Amino acid sequence: MFDRQFFSTILPEHVRAEAAANPGKVPIIELYLTSGAVLDLCHVVRLAETWVAVAHFCHEDDFDDADLAFLPYGTIARVELTMHDENERQIGFSMTNPPLETPAGAPDLLSRDRPLPSGWLV
Repeated sequence: MFDRQFFSTILPEHVRAEAAANPGKVPIIELYLTSGAVLDLCHVVRLAETWVAVAHFCHEDDFDDADLAFLPYGTIARVELTMHDENERQIGFSMTNPPLETPAGAPDLLSRDRPLPSGWLV
């Protein structure tokens, strides 16, 4: 299962390595969720013990509009990193701003004992 460590260290390391090895290419990260939804990530916004908040592009081929999704780690089935030519796509996954860290022991907003708020994507 994916977790906080994956999104804070493992994924950024792989993105940096792939970007360095593929000049002129843009990193694209897609999250495949257990619901069947696929999110094209802009960036990771916040990390917590049991969930991650991500900004994701809303519309295919329109990279000006992004939404925010709060996802329990258990809903993430697969994370895919691909590199696209800058001529195909100029905007991809960004690591410019590191994600905010929610301290361990902070209230868990996505507890299994609480229902998800209306409209939250899982």
